[in-house]
Amino acid sequence: MKPLFLVILFSSFPLVTFAKSADPFGLVMARSGENYLTRGILEFEAQIEETLMWGDEIETGEDGSLQITFGSSFLSIGPNTYVSFHKETNGKGEELLLMKLEEGSFRSKILNLGSKQFFEVVTENGRLRVDGTDFVTSFNSESEEPFNVSVLQGQVALTNPGENQPNADSPQFEEVESVTLRQQERGGFLGSGQAKEVDKFSFTEANQLKEDYPIPGDELVTLSIDKLGVAHAEINTLTENVLDTQEQSSGEDPTFADIKDDVLLNTVFELTIKARIDPDS
Repeated sequence: MKPLFLVILFSSFPLVTFAKSADPFGLVMARSGENYLTRGILEFEAQIEETLMWGDEIETGEDGSLQITFGSSFLSIGPNTYVSFHKETNGKGEELLLMKLEEGSFRSKILNLGSKQFFEVVTENGRLRVDGTDFVTSFNSESEEPFNVSVLQGQVALTNPGENQPNADSPQFEEVESVTLRQQERGGFLGSGQAKEVDKFSFTEANQLKEDYPIPGDELVTLSIDKLGVAHAEINTLTENVLDTQEQSSGEDPTFADIKDDVLLNTVFELTIKARIDPDS
């Protein structure tokens, strides 16, 4: 009966006008399992190449996941997650791209934002701001440690609302505590609002996060690292091998023949040194 009801609504209201007035946000690149996209009075499954709008709400099931691109950035939304997307301008003239996380987890790789653009994640227990970073966020309202962030690359700033302002969307939002997380650091806030102790996580854990929340480009970097044959090299030896290969490579080396973009090449070198190297191996 639900699909029939939606058809009646579609034929009874001028939804075309709504679509024209909506502001596009991004595009679904990949999906798996169960997911629901809510837009106004409509609820439907998001498909590959589905255009997303600001104000859309996404809920994934126990086996659901979505990969989303917007601008030059990417999101990988995990199972049992409920999020919505919003855009607003604050009193400083900054454009905020807001991802409101009600429950669940996701990975964000934020690239090439404008000078006055910021990506923010908002939860009941705290919020974070980035302008260029790769990180994983999770929120569980019933946990003693509800808000957790792990930074794969870059840096994020976490803040939590005051005791009398539990809603981070409130105009009286007050930043009473802040935490900065850098590469391969994790932290967050306890249910009381107190900041968790910041600690480091291993390369193995970082790789597991990437496997759990895949983003386009991860496979290419992994393939290049495999071709170099340095998955378990010591860091010093590995660095020397990478630099030597870079100097000797003039386009004939098949390792780099298919990689012409300087930015991607630099990323491959950087991740070759930092990724897939377990110090305990």
